[in-house]
Amino acid sequence: GDLWFAVDRRHRTVAMDNMKRAFKDELAPAEIKGLARENFRQLARLVFEIGWSLTLEKRDLPRHVRLEGLEHVHRAFARKKGVLFLTAHMGSWELLTLVPGLIPYTIHDIYRPLDFPPLERLFVGFRTRFGLKLIAKEGAIRKMLKALARNEGVAIPLDQSVRARDGVFVDFFGEPTCTSKGFGYIAMRTGVPVVPVFMIREKGRYVVIFGKRIPLFSTGDTQKDLVLNTTAYNRAIEAIIRRYPSQWFWVHNRWKTRVPADS
Repeated sequence: GDLWFAVDRRHRTVAMDNMKRAFKDELAPAEIKGLARENFRQLARLVFEIGWSLTLEKRDLPRHVRLEGLEHVHRAFARKKGVLFLTAHMGSWELLTLVPGLIPYTIHDIYRPLDFPPLERLFVGFRTRFGLKLIAKEGAIRKMLKALARNEGVAIPLDQSVRARDGVFVDFFGEPTCTSKGFGYIAMRTGVPVVPVFMIREKGRYVVIFGKRIPLFSTGDTQKDLVLNTTAYNRAIEAIIRRYPSQWFWVHNRWKTRVPADS
């Protein structure tokens, strides 16, 4: 992680610029640099964790992974509408694939298939070996709705920048950020409960944090509701980042898409 931080000037600059934008006057320049260095260490660990996790059997999971807030998941599934899991590139996000081996529910993950077939087979095998189901991003809506109708879960990350035509501009760390509008539309159309979930490194263990169900705004004005709900989702992600600031994927430019000049 330290070597990566030292030699990768481009990603180091992106990460530090994003941190300055997010924390503004909260952190001094030296604190930003220290946070960025620790962030690169955290990100570098992910590659080794994937390899390590391949040695695990299902019986090993409770020894390494602690579940926090599982009661929120049980309550959400009790509604019999399925569950939308709001997630982000936090901590050991790839190890969220272990979660279906720890809970009694069917979970689907939306993903983009890799272009290199051997690597695609490797990652599909890694992600599905404890019961996770995969839905390819292209044309995923119908399969997602069917899974939810069967009272299954669907996990979607919502912390990446999208094109203006694909998103809605809402607040994130005090600045307008283009966030995918698909998640909000699905929640609004179906009334499916939304539960945040993140995989965090903490005190030598991995902690899966399930948050409280995020209430659904429904005023009757579709565009207003989309903004209100998507803002609530961004706030949940911002809250976990503030709690564990070194564990988010800061090298992605979350503010890349600008508000159109004529808006």
